[in-house]
Amino acid sequence: MPLKIPAGISLLFPIILMIVFPFAYLWNVQLFQTLNCQPSNSEFLNTLMLFTTMTADGFFILMFFCFWAPARTQIFISGLIGFLCAAILTQILKSIFDSPRPPAYFSEVEICVLGFSFSSRSFPSGHATAAFALARFVFQSPSNIIRTLAILFGIAGSFSRVYTGVHFPADIVAGAFIGWVVVEICIRLIRVPESKVLSMVPWISNLAGISASLAFLFLYEESIPHVEFLTRPLAAVLGLYFFFRLFRQMYFKRKQTDAPLL
Repeated sequence: MPLKIPAGISLLFPIILMIVFPFAYLWNVQLFQTLNCQPSNSEFLNTLMLFTTMTADGFFILMFFCFWAPARTQIFISGLIGFLCAAILTQILKSIFDSPRPPAYFSEVEICVLGFSFSSRSFPSGHATAAFALARFVFQSPSNIIRTLAILFGIAGSFSRVYTGVHFPADIVAGAFIGWVVVEICIRLIRVPESKVLSMVPWISNLAGISASLAFLFLYEESIPHVEFLTRPLAAVLGLYFFFRLFRQMYFKRKQTDAPLL
């Protein structure tokens, strides 16, 4: 049976986001100027924020989804569908609103931008959507520590987008809401028969994890050189981990197939 989490707990967070959003929208510029990186900030903090913003990217989020698949087998399919739906919805909204990014909004004022600089499609934040889609998926854990870490990861990944100068606070609040709520809906509504889940999840998670790792290592064009010494090894290690899991799965399946009939 899938783990049941009381509706009040998982629904509390989006309610908080709905309360916060009007304030983030009204004081969008002021909050950005407060939270954006400053020239006096340490190199370590800047590197940490760049690394955090990279791990909240869609490729890494997909790898983290797949990493957690064995522990969350029953809801992996619905969680993954939720993540993909949230990502698509975010891209549609980005095209509809096409709001300016901070570098374009502050074109006559110098702001701190770390990594790549973008000018449009600011609302909502895709990284915040992905980070909180993962957070809602991992939040299904019975461990309060894991749940807390999931929320903190979502907050850190979202905050890093403002700190690095590529999103406004309202963008990340909206993205967080979309990521959490869409995965919430999918987890509660989509039910895959247990026998099919158990047979499909290992293959889907391992192949998707390997694909995401290879795509980040060889196809991704927005990798930040300043933190590649951290992100590329992490992506490679995760890719090898999924490959090992897939190899072990194929090996044991073959042994079972070759086993003599009694």
